[in-house]
Amino acid sequence: MKREMMETINRYEVEVVPLSEEDGGGYLATFPQLGRMITGLGETREEAMKDLLDSVPTLVESLIEDRETVPEPETRPVWRDYSGRVTLRLPRMLHAQLDRLADREGVSLNSLMTTILQSGATALIAGKQFGAAETYDQPPSKPRTVAEGRRITVKRKRRASSE
Repeated sequence: MKREMMETINRYEVEVVPLSEEDGGGYLATFPQLGRMITGLGETREEAMKDLLDSVPTLVESLIEDRETVPEPETRPVWRDYSGRVTLRLPRMLHAQLDRLADREGVSLNSLMTTILQSGATALIAGKQFGAAETYDQPPSKPRTVAEGRRITVKRKRRASSE
């Protein structure tokens, strides 16, 4: 079981993003399909990736202990399969608010909504919270599974600073 889990996780897509100076700088590596349950940090992209991959055995041990499994890797969608057109229904009040905001910003409603959606998607992909602020401090109603993004903390030794 351990070998199969390792092989499955090693087929996941890895994403490496730069961290802001406010977040400590460097880079953060994740398996987007697993959310933020396992991460790698490093001063360079390569260090973050190595840190992430070095943590996989510990994650697998934890999953086996908890009798959990990992989902099969998702395939990346092919861009040409998407038209770029989506029909979206909005409450009238929200539609009016967005229209006024677009006018104030001097952009089209479509451009404004695209920017908002891109900003939200980027935040979520980077593991940031996005949405109504009052929901941030509420605990989940039930424990989440690996596929739902339950985070397992992998303890690692801190590296000595090379300054």
